[in-house]
Amino acid sequence: MRGPTKYIVNLLIAAGVVCYIYIWLILKVTGVLKTFVDVMERMLPAWFPIFNLVALPVLVAVLGLRMIRPLWAILVVGVATLFCYNLIGLSYHRYRVATIIVHLLVLAEMFWIIPKWRKSRGKDRSADHD
Repeated sequence: MRGPTKYIVNLLIAAGVVCYIYIWLILKVTGVLKTFVDVMERMLPAWFPIFNLVALPVLVAVLGLRMIRPLWAILVVGVATLFCYNLIGLSYHRYRVATIIVHLLVLAEMFWIIPKWRKSRGKDRSADHD
């Protein structure tokens, strides 16, 4: 076997997501995440909140549609997505309605648009093989 099987990769991704959620919850409850956002707000340029609101749905789509293949590229995009999602608080302070819309868009992407697109794409591929 030359590389990890699909099952092992999916298992590692699921374990990583669960660990990330636990770490995020601990940081949120202890106030460390709020301090991090406050420090980053002073360091980042004024255009970053808008960039963050645009980049987050794009990064989620790239990850969800699995448009990239090398594992290192998936990890880089995954870390960028987590970074953008952690800094969504910066955008919320200035653009509350836009941030809520982006959250709803990301949820719609993850649970409706991407699965529907992947399902239709799978049907197209099976028609090509017949």
